[in-house]
Amino acid sequence: MPDQYERAPDAEEALKVAWESSPVAYVSTWTSPVLIIQGDDDRNVRISESTDLVQRLQEKGVPMETLMIVDDTHHWMKWSNAVKVGNATADYFERKLLKK
Repeated sequence: MPDQYERAPDAEEALKVAWESSPVAYVSTWTSPVLIIQGDDDRNVRISESTDLVQRLQEKGVPMETLMIVDDTHHWMKWSNAVKVGNATADYFERKLLKK
């Protein structure tokens, strides 16, 4: 029963800050193209959170691309993956954000 435990005095504020820190909170106003990169062993951001964001952005018609990094974490522990992410990001910026 939830009422058996003491609630932190700032619990409501913490929930508000968590929501406002989430990209999902801003999907309704999102128009910019986005590249979403996720490590499949990420312990900071659940894959389900990225999947949810992708689905919400797709429903809104926001232009996006995704890249899944296999066997790596949130911080790209493998040098080859850090290079892959850097190159993918630079390529995305060139294709989507630079005026030609």
